[in-house]
Amino acid sequence: MTILIRDSSTISLCLSMFYSISNSSSAISPTHLYADTRSYQVTLTVVSTQSCTESIVKTIVVNPNYTIYVPTAFTPNGDGVNEVFAAVGEGIKDFKMYVFDRWGNNVFKSTT
Repeated sequence: MTILIRDSSTISLCLSMFYSISNSSSAISPTHLYADTRSYQVTLTVVSTQSCTESIVKTIVVNPNYTIYVPTAFTPNGDGVNEVFAAVGEGIKDFKMYVFDRWGNNVFKSTT
C-alpha cells in the first residue's frame, strides 16, 4: 500500500517525515510504500521560519488485500458455460457460504 502524506501547514520552512526507524523523507508531499500488513507509527515534524518545531504522530494500519468474486447467477444446463456456482478469491483464509431462496430458507451451506 502506498501512502501519500501532505503537509498543509502554512508556517513550515522544513519538514521531516519518519516512517519507521530506518525510513524518513524531507519531501513536501512524500509517498511511502508499506509492503507488510501491520500497524506503522508515522511522525510528521515541521519547523517554522522562527525555528519552532511541531510534531504529530499517527498510526497507519495496512490491512491485507482481499479479493472475492461471487457470480450472480449460474446455468447448470449442460452446455459447459456457467455450470458451477463457486466463489473464488485471493487473500482469504476462511470462507463459508450460505445460499437462501427467496423465502429465506437456507438451501445450501458450504462445507469448507
